[in-house]
Amino acid sequence: MSLSSEFLGKQKEILLKKRKRIQDEINRLRKEDPFVQEYEEDGFRNIDEEDAQEQAGHDDVVAAIATLEEDLKQVEKALKRIEEGTYGYDENTGEPIPIDRLEAYPEATTNV
Repeated sequence: MSLSSEFLGKQKEILLKKRKRIQDEINRLRKEDPFVQEYEEDGFRNIDEEDAQEQAGHDDVVAAIATLEEDLKQVEKALKRIEEGTYGYDENTGEPIPIDRLEAYPEATTNV
């Protein structure tokens, strides 16, 4: 299987846009972290009756960022594979990844 330069260019463009969206979302979430907001507003984090609520909000932000960072790693990996010429091949078996899978999930590195 040989992927055309047109297809690779399209996939790279999609991945670059996806990377930007993920990075923007991570930055937005970091700004919305209740701990960061309270620190910016008051100059410090104070202990108050809203701590449990703030902790829950902070935990949600941390979990969402962790998921996005994993997504970002996959996008970066796919971009690197495009540059290396290994994009479109299963990283475990070396078998070609079907085009329809790559179109649906451009950061795919396996057939699974």
